[in-house]
Amino acid sequence: MKHTIDSGQVFSWQSIKGQYLGAIKGTAARISQEGDRLEYELSSKASADILRDYFRLDDDLETIYAELNKDPILAKATQKYPGLRLIRQEPWECMISFMCSVNNNIPRIKGMIRNLSKAYGTEIPFQGSMLNSFPTKEQLSKASIQDLEKCGLGFRAGWVHAACRAELDLEELKALEYQKAKDRLMQLKGIGDKVADCVLLFSLGKQEAFPVDVWIRRVMSQLYFKGRKAKDKEIREFAMHKWQHAGYAQQYLYHYTRLHKQGHKD
Repeated sequence: MKHTIDSGQVFSWQSIKGQYLGAIKGTAARISQEGDRLEYELSSKASADILRDYFRLDDDLETIYAELNKDPILAKATQKYPGLRLIRQEPWECMISFMCSVNNNIPRIKGMIRNLSKAYGTEIPFQGSMLNSFPTKEQLSKASIQDLEKCGLGFRAGWVHAACRAELDLEELKALEYQKAKDRLMQLKGIGDKVADCVLLFSLGKQEAFPVDVWIRRVMSQLYFKGRKAKDKEIREFAMHKWQHAGYAQQYLYHYTRLHKQGHKD
């Protein structure tokens, strides 16, 4: 659970003494892990299915690992971080979050998401305190560009402001094939190849998506292109042909190489 939440897929969870506090579809959740068991408390009478869907607990990791472990680097990654899953978050939150990720780092992205939630999200009473959900499109549409800049978005404020007014039904993209859905996303300002692939992978169920950032570009060039600086398009096409679960391959490569480079031991 820890590595799933902290692997750069989602930015709204708070870590508190070994537990995580966040909101899913208007329901506050406090979760922790004991061995293979996920412990949780919810603010409403929502079924545990809300967590099963969000954390993709129905994904067959054994089948996915059988494919990924044929690659020696991915075998090391799956052994180091067993149980790391892709998250199926709400598309609107995912899209805005990754717009905020452009030329940014994870602590600052988390600060932006927290500011947007406090300013425009819905308050959810939970265990004697208030948690703010990520604002809906309608709620965030109330913000001006200047308001968004005050939330720390900087030059990204204009992109988010325009996205709030765009006629794009994210739910409809789930039914489209990968490239058509990606083309639709990239019609919005602030969404390039990498951001589009993140939205497709982390919220719209497109497991063939393979987001390429500096970490992935580096490790893929070193390991699969004999040190040559491959172009992002080459890397994406290579991954989509090499792995049936390219999105899972990307996430394990990203998490493993990023933490390895930073000297993490956990």
